[in-house]
Formats: sequence, structure tokens, C-alpha cells
Amino acid sequence: MSNLVVQMTKQEIVKKTNKVLKKFNFEFCNFNTSVFDIFAQKNSQTFIFKVTENIDSFSKENSLELRKICYFSNSAPFLIGDHTSFESLQDFVVYIRHEVPAISVGGLERVLTQQNIILRTRGGYSVKIDKNKFKQMRKKSGLSLNRLSKISGISARSLINYENEGKISLENAAKLENIFGILPVSFEFSGKFSLDFQANSLISKKLLKIGFFPLEFKKTPFDFAAKNKEEDEKYIIKVEKELPNENIIEFMKTLQEKLTSTAFFIFEKNENFDELPCITKKEFKQLKNKEQLREIFS
Repeated sequence: MSNLVVQMTKQEIVKKTNKVLKKFNFEFCNFNTSVFDIFAQKNSQTFIFKVTENIDSFSKENSLELRKICYFSNSAPFLIGDHTSFESLQDFVVYIRHEVPAISVGGLERVLTQQNIILRTRGGYSVKIDKNKFKQMRKKSGLSLNRLSKISGISARSLINYENEGKISLENAAKLENIFGILPVSFEFSGKFSLDFQANSLISKKLLKIGFFPLEFKKTPFDFAAKNKEEDEKYIIKVEKELPNENIIEFMKTLQEKLTSTAFFIFEKNENFDELPCITKKEFKQLKNKEQLREIFS
């Protein structure tokens, strides 16, 4: 492995990430699951981080599950790492792994202070700008797209794409900076990503039938999440054959608090359990509407 100086362990990365979040007054909680490790929030900013030493080890399956939980919680997914399989991560570069932005701890600090960051994909390097501010900047300068095209040497079609998508090649970003000065950068990496919304299990199909949008999970300590957008109603669900251990119970309690949701268990049979709301599989299958589910928690 070339161009690697000193490699950090996952624990060291988590510790340094916590330090950065504390520096910028974020409230955060460490989880240490195979899909996500840190939940952080400050005002309207919400992040869910997966920490790994080598960002190339981040799998497509983990990416899908991370994006699902971020969709559920309206959070931005980030992968925090130390290196790729070939080089150390550069603080000024945002890498993309399976549709999730990946950065170093130093890169996180640059994101939070809104310093210039280069986006690196398989298509090469680019700069991510605030497309709306860029459009306002052009109009305030009294430049039409055709006029800016002639001055910069960038095609009008490319300029239209920049104003619609906000991603500019390094070469053209330099040309525009010669005209406008510093470009307005953007750090909104949580926008569009593809998700598999199929309801495959009987539980998901029931949730869908009674008016919820279900998400299935295979690699997290919980099994399902469901949300009702219209009423801002969210549930985290764990299916158990027997009483859960204390670690699972505490995890579910913490997660429901951080994600402003309601956690509950589905058991095979009636259990003497009062730590969190619960229902049997038979009772769950008999649900006919959202109101009946809500009655469990009243």
C-alpha cells in the first residue's frame, strides 16, 4: 500500500471524530454497529456516520442500510475513514463509496467550517458548489449564460448543468473563479440516492397495508423501520423469539430517543416484558389500521 504515512485504528478515528463534533457543539452518541457508529445533531443538521479504517472495505450492502436509516431519520450519511486500499485520505477531498460521501476526520472539520473541498469520483475530480448561490452570483454580475460562456470558454450547456446539478470539473471551476472569485461551495451530500423500497416480508407488507412506509434491515440490531410522512410518525421494530438482552433493550431505547421515533418488539408469544412496548406476531398480523397500532402505545 503506497502513500500511507500513519494508519489510525477505528477507535482512534471515532475518538477524533467525537472531538471534532464536540468542538462544533454537536450533540452526538456512539453506537458501534456494523452499519453506523455515530449519530450527531446540531439544530437542523443531522449526520449519521459509519467509521472504518479503509473506506474501500465499505460494502454495497452496508451502504444501502446506512442510506435507509438516513432516509428514515432525514439525516446525511457520511463515511469517516483513514485511507483507501492505496493511499491516505486527503483532508480536502470528498470520496464517494456506493453513493455515500467518504471523508477523513480532517475533511469533516473542513465540511463543518465550509472550506473548499474537492469531490473525487471514478469520473475524476470536481468541485461541489451551491447551485442556487452560483446562479444568483451570475445574475448579480449581469451576465447571461451565453455571455458567461464566451468570457469563460465554458459551453452554455455546461453552465446550465452547473446551475442545475452543482458539480463542476476542477478545470472549469478554476476558470469561473478567475471571473467571480471564490465559488459558493456546497456540503449537501445527502440528497438523491437510490433505495430498494420493496416490501418482501410479511411484516413489511402489513406495515404497508395499514399506511406506513416500511424499510427492512438485515445488518442492524433492529429489523424494520416504518414511517408515516403525513403525520411524522416513525417506528423502529425488533423481532425476537425470546426476551431480548439488556444491550439490545438499551440500544433500542437510545435509538428511539435520537431518531425521535417509537421502538417496539414483536414476540413469538406473550412475554412478561415492560421495558418497551411489545406485541405478538399473531396480534401484529391482525392489525387492520394505524389506529390499532397506536393503541399499543397509549
